[in-house]
Amino acid sequence: MPTERACGQRSTGCYIEVGLSEHGLPVEWFILDPSVSPVVFGFSENPARELANKKSQLYLDTNGIYHVIDWVGGDYTYVSDFIEEGRAMGFSRKLPPNFPFEKLTAGVSTMLCIHPHCYNDLWDEQSLPSCKSYDEASKHPKNVWWQEIAERVKGHPIWDRVVPEEGQELLLSPQDGPCTWKAYQLVPKEAGTRVDYETYERKLGKTQFGTTYQYHPTGEDTSGLRTGFFARLPIPIITFVDGNMQDKERAQWEKNREKAADAGFTVKSIHMEHDASLGIDVEVLDDLKEKE
Repeated sequence: MPTERACGQRSTGCYIEVGLSEHGLPVEWFILDPSVSPVVFGFSENPARELANKKSQLYLDTNGIYHVIDWVGGDYTYVSDFIEEGRAMGFSRKLPPNFPFEKLTAGVSTMLCIHPHCYNDLWDEQSLPSCKSYDEASKHPKNVWWQEIAERVKGHPIWDRVVPEEGQELLLSPQDGPCTWKAYQLVPKEAGTRVDYETYERKLGKTQFGTTYQYHPTGEDTSGLRTGFFARLPIPIITFVDGNMQDKERAQWEKNREKAADAGFTVKSIHMEHDASLGIDVEVLDDLKEKE
């Protein structure tokens, strides 16, 4: 089925792709709740300047594993835009042409997503978010999603691979901090269309193929929203989009494909073709090399 992302359709280059599967985990599995201050990762509280021109950067953790830091903003005005588009379509984030794939560890490296209006400094002064991951009595995130998912996947290799042993107890215990899902209630009414008394609907993209989701605005103060990390996504596939390139660009494109494959990632190559009946470009698969 054709799709249209808020950031537009994919163009020539390489992308981290997190697809959808009936056997996959819900998007809640990958959300950092509470959201995390950039200070935790060694940045300042407002790290826009440190993240250079907001291209993907690498973060080296204490175990010597590199992770991709991806700045989500621009076409994704609200953090809920990115989360709900990912829920509907999967995630796709473009990487710079000279990205060092050789530094990543397939199956272990992740993509850390950061948004300029995510971490809510006023979280303990505002109404409780109406989501199942919050404890109304203590105002602490209960991580109910983690608990439910843990029952399904504990003992499965994915549990130990994604969540290190020392972190499993932490993830299943109450934590202080701003609930990431509260950001949905801070999206203004004007950003969507009213459905009923409390519900609004927000449309992303310019065509019928964009994502639509509902939210329940409270009209509370949004001045406390600042930069924060809100998701940690796996890196299962690196997708390379073929297109018009100069010889030097194509040589780099081919080199990157080889580096991604050598690093152990599943590598997919596609090109775009225009579908006149739909009025948009659609993706056509050229090649798929799965990791061994």
